[in-house]
Amino acid sequence: MLRLRYLATYFRFWFGAIWAALGTVFLVIWFAAARREVERVAWTAGFGGGLLATALGGVLVASAIRASGRRVALLQSGTRATGTVAGVGYLENLRVNGRNPVFLRVDYKDELGRAHQVASACLPSALRERWAPGDPIGVVYDAFDPTRGEVDIFGTRPA
Repeated sequence: MLRLRYLATYFRFWFGAIWAALGTVFLVIWFAAARREVERVAWTAGFGGGLLATALGGVLVASAIRASGRRVALLQSGTRATGTVAGVGYLENLRVNGRNPVFLRVDYKDELGRAHQVASACLPSALRERWAPGDPIGVVYDAFDPTRGEVDIFGTRPA
């Protein structure tokens, strides 16, 4: 369940799913047209376009699934720390439903007291107003590489 919640925060998952679906539609149309005599150009474009779109979409979806799996694995097995929201960032070059995706920049300290900063996953719309700069938030980091941290936006590991 947690993996699906994080998977939904990846734009490349949704973008890839759309491309894979469109590519599949092209391939279905191609298979239907292959039974009839169709111009060679249309036949090749349908197959090539469908295959390319499906492959591109599949790669993007697989990449997002792998990244969400890594994120959840770190959240489940990493070292817990309390961080402070340093700021709220926006992906300015991307708009989804008329809004820019929002993420948090969080400062935290590892067990040795060294300061690190990490960016959260893009926040779902229900969580956008939940934190403000200066608010405490849970962070989980890799004890062997404290620069690799993850903000616990869904509160899976309470303090």
